[in-house]
Amino acid sequence: MAEKAGERVQKAIENVVNELDKSKLRRMQTTNETAVKCPR
Repeated sequence: MAEKAGERVQKAIENVVNELDKSKLRRMQTTNETAVKCPR
C-alpha cells in the first residue's frame, strides 16, 4: 500500500511539473512573439 501511495504522489508531482513546464513554454512563446512584433 505504501509503495502505491508513493507512486501516486510521484505521478501527481510529475503532472504538476509538466503543467508548470507547459505554462513556462507558453509564456516564453508569447514573449517571443511580442518581441518579434515590437522590435526595439
